[in-house]
Amino acid sequence: IGLATLSKYQGATVGLGFALAILCLPEGRRRLAHPAPYAAALLALLVISPVMVWNAQHQWISFTFQAGRGVAHRFNPAGLIAALLGEAGLLTPWVAVPLVWAAVKAMRAREPRGGFLLISAAPTIVLFNLLPLAGAKVLPHWPMPGWLLLFPVLGAALAHAVRVERRTWPVRWAQAS
Repeated sequence: IGLATLSKYQGATVGLGFALAILCLPEGRRRLAHPAPYAAALLALLVISPVMVWNAQHQWISFTFQAGRGVAHRFNPAGLIAALLGEAGLLTPWVAVPLVWAAVKAMRAREPRGGFLLISAAPTIVLFNLLPLAGAKVLPHWPMPGWLLLFPVLGAALAHAVRVERRTWPVRWAQAS
């Protein structure tokens, strides 16, 4: 998370998602008894500390700039639609459609590993889709780290559909893609 945040500030939303997943899921809360989550958080903060120090010395200029890009102006449903279409375009429809299908399937299944990834992805995906709904200018690649967290959910859902449910559509979908 520290290295990701050095690259793009969206790394912090992924870290927030991990923290939420740990707090929301019973298995995650059990892990809070171990020092590893605290050591990981401390390490991430240590890695991004030069950015924090530099920003503190320069009136938080990079945070101000980035926050200014996402300033909300007015309720704008078209902004949300444009954001979702932009994300689907980057993911390509042949990945975006099964990815949403797998996320919905994982939500219904309440499987712990899928749940961890869904909760971890949520802050990034939700934040960067709510901002355009509020009229903010958001680029389509901003929520992509959240969607990336759902790729293992997609892989598991497709494997289950083919191997357990004996479905043939994932194979046909892949061939058509």
